[in-house]
Amino acid sequence: MRMKFLSSLLLAVILSGCCWLLPEGEPPQGNILDNPQNSGDKVYTVREAVDYMVSALTLAMLERCPGEKIILVGTADEAADALAQFVLRESGKITGNQRVTAGSQWELRPEVTGEKLTLKLFCQGREVWQESVTYRTQN
Repeated sequence: MRMKFLSSLLLAVILSGCCWLLPEGEPPQGNILDNPQNSGDKVYTVREAVDYMVSALTLAMLERCPGEKIILVGTADEAADALAQFVLRESGKITGNQRVTAGSQWELRPEVTGEKLTLKLFCQGREVWQESVTYRTQN
């Protein structure tokens, strides 16, 4: 008897579509259905760009190389190197990746072109991930 009651209750909840859980009123204006997967043409502040890259790199390293040692390949641009070092350090707090200077098959290469930051992850010389973000330095 108890099993029939629970089954009937569960079936009623499923068939109701759970619409009773939604708040009353009109939905907010704008696009609430699409969730863009990359930065696209959006221009970020420097802090937002760094946060975006930390999230993107964390996801990439969790998928491809969790806990591996990563060589950060330096460039002539000290600002790009500092940003990449910060992004790698913050991502490593979650992924367990550590920066090393030699002895790893994994490399992270930063590039800054104008106001566009690009990070590329390589494994044994082959590019396995890349992400770019455009930022503005002034308001």
